Order: sequence, then structure tokens, then C-alpha cells
Amino acid sequence: MYYVPDGQLDPDRIYQGDIFDDFPCFFLSSTDFRFLRPDGQTYDEAGLPDGWGEEEILLVRARRYKIILVSQTCDIHEQGKRNLHLGAEENYANQLILYCPVMPLTALQAHPKLRDAAKNRQNLENQNLSGAFYLPAHPAGGIPESIVYLSWVCSITKAKANRFKTFDAKQRRASLASPFREAFAHKFANLCGRVALPTGTFREVFIDNR
Repeated sequence: MYYVPDGQLDPDRIYQGDIFDDFPCFFLSSTDFRFLRPDGQTYDEAGLPDGWGEEEILLVRARRYKIILVSQTCDIHEQGKRNLHLGAEENYANQLILYCPVMPLTALQAHPKLRDAAKNRQNLENQNLSGAFYLPAHPAGGIPESIVYLSWVCSITKAKANRFKTFDAKQRRASLASPFREAFAHKFANLCGRVALPTGTFREVFIDNR
């Protein structure tokens, strides 16, 4: 079974492979940045008063999807910080939690390469989708057949102010079971960590360097 049965996860912890209901997935639509300043005015980069500050607010676009947590559980929950709570003078060692959108197979119109590959049942069941991880429908409902779009990685800051309410463990829709959680993490790592190969063949490179 792809998903952990209800009642078999710690209700006070969240895990890599947890799936949550609709949440914004952010992206920049271009490199023509628009900045929002405290006076409520927006500026382009060339017209930004006093130039870049230490931290700026950029206007971004976002779409709402179910999401899946990508960060490892040990990075999400840090030693001595049960339920992600901090003391008055504490800070998190791992400041960001990564997540990716979970897109239903019926909503891939903007991704024709994925849409066409997903029409092949063998591609889905063998996880033969470039840049994506297949999720079968949850037997209890709530999650249709979907893909995790691994190339679209978003993050949220763990902060004292939010106590990570958005991803409250009690609100998770489902969670990947082992070994599918490990397969998911492996595919993400392969996609993001793959090494660019030389333009020539291995034999050509080998001969040139003998």
C-alpha cells in the first residue's frame, strides 16, 4: 500500500512524504521583478528607491495544489523541539521546509510532456516519468491519481510566529508508506543531484585524457 494506514503515525510529528490539502506553490513569472515597499507602493528594480535592501518583498505568482513534504523528517523535527516549538531565545537550525505540488492527472494541461507520458499506464506504475513521481489514488478518497511535480520546489520558513500551523500533523491528508517514501526521496535526489555529462562520449573523453 502506498499510504500509511490511519493511526500509525505519531500525531505530533510531520514526515517526509506527508500530503496536505491545498497550499500556495510560488513561482516568479519573469526576471522583471516587482518590489513591494512598506509604503504600499510597488517598484521595478531600476526604480527601487535606495536599491536593494537587506531583505525585500517580491511580488510572485502562486497556484494552489495539494502538496507533499520533501524535507527529511529529522530536519523538520529538531532534537529537543517537540512539535516544532521554540523557546524565547531559540532558533531553528534548519530554517526551511521544502515541498512540491501534487497535481491530479486530469490537471496537466500546462505540462504536455508529463500529460502525454502519464497516458501510458506502464509509465505510471513503473515510475517512468521524467521529473515527476506517480501517486495512485488513495483508497479512502481525497487524493485522486496524481503526480508530484519534482521540478517545482517551494519552501516555507519555520518561525516562532507560525509554529508551523499550516502543516499541523493532525491536518495531513495522507503520508507515503515505506518503501514508497524512500523511492520518492530517491527520485527527488536523482533529479536535483544529477551531474551534467560532457558533450562528447565517454570514450572520446577517456582517449583525450590518457
